[in-house]
Amino acid sequence: MKTSLIKPAQDLRQVRGSAVLLLFGGLGLKGRPDLQHVLQTRFAYNANNPPVSYPYERYLEIAEYLRQTFYGSKTPEEGYEELGYRLTQSYFQGVSGQVLRVLARVLGPERGARQFLHMMSNNLPWGRHELQEVSSNSARYCKSGVGGPPALMLGILRASLEASGATLVRATYSVISESDDEVVYAVEWL
Repeated sequence: MKTSLIKPAQDLRQVRGSAVLLLFGGLGLKGRPDLQHVLQTRFAYNANNPPVSYPYERYLEIAEYLRQTFYGSKTPEEGYEELGYRLTQSYFQGVSGQVLRVLARVLGPERGARQFLHMMSNNLPWGRHELQEVSSNSARYCKSGVGGPPALMLGILRASLEASGATLVRATYSVISESDDEVVYAVEWL
């Protein structure tokens, strides 16, 4: 049984400024003036000139706004999972995402997911990320101290495994400790 503890490089609660654009790209909303206006006025984010970094809490506020706007008829969990799935698909449309997708397909689902989570821990450089291989077609991912809705990560995991060539991906999560923001995800695939 393999276990990887992926240690963050630094302790800053900032995301790359381009991360907000991935949310919009995943929903097919790039270039919509009405939404760019909302970003600018409500969230102090200029989509035409994205900042190098952006506060993670504000990023989560934008994610909540998009969830309510586009998935308001679904449960919050369903809406966040769909948002996470779509933002990851949007990432895979970019140059670095295409390279990672090719690499993940070569490595296979478990090692591809490990590479993707390692890269994600660099983009969320706080808290703890741990991926544990359970079997040849299942893994356990634990995050703590990262924050954000657990279902958002569920969609990210599902999309990243599918990008690696996995089929019939099933993912669930359990909140272990709300005070420590510890969540465990179980993922299976064929």
